[in-house]
Amino acid sequence: MTNSKENSLVGDAPAFRRVLKAAQVVAATDANVLLVGESGTGKEHIARDIHRRSARVGGRFLVIQCAGMGEDVSGDELLGPSDHTEGGTLFIDEVSELHPAAQAMLLHLLESRQNAGPAGRPGFRVIAATSKDLWSVVQSGGFRMDLYYRLYVVPLELPPLRDRVQDIALLLEHFVHAAAETHGLKPARFTAAAERQLRRYVWPGNVRELRNFCERMVILFSGSEVGPD
Repeated sequence: MTNSKENSLVGDAPAFRRVLKAAQVVAATDANVLLVGESGTGKEHIARDIHRRSARVGGRFLVIQCAGMGEDVSGDELLGPSDHTEGGTLFIDEVSELHPAAQAMLLHLLESRQNAGPAGRPGFRVIAATSKDLWSVVQSGGFRMDLYYRLYVVPLELPPLRDRVQDIALLLEHFVHAAAETHGLKPARFTAAAERQLRRYVWPGNVRELRNFCERMVILFSGSEVGPD
């Protein structure tokens, strides 16, 4: 279990542990990874963990946000200058949101730049993420099949928080202490009844929503006990 306050890779639920184990295995390779999961499940944290565990840890971890990106985007806007990605990891977030023209450019850039490394080693590793069923988007004509197969080498599906109810107590402790340290405050404490109520909640925003909730409780109730109300 990872306890560093800058990430949320905390939990013992079997489905979550399987994802972490698979991420550790794939980190030792240069294979492209496709992370699938609802918003707030921690896809970027998994991507950063793969990068940290890989031989590319000395290179950059470059984040490309596809949501809101226009179709007239240039190559440097899409992936950045080639020297920015060389030897590192490229994290392409919400890849399903790319316009068709941008998808074609991404495919071309991956084919040309990714294989530009020395001694046959890929110039950079690609980790893409989506909150949608990307194959369904392909079938509806919204995403290129050739790009899909370029990205869909090792798929990892992150479970939503409602399927990790047993992890809520661990996450509460982790995020409350992280928020207390960040803001120089004392941790809030949750009663048993409050924890039961939090386990019953469906958490539509997943781990991100729980993290924000814990920060709010620390700010409003530093050093105090928090009950169901």
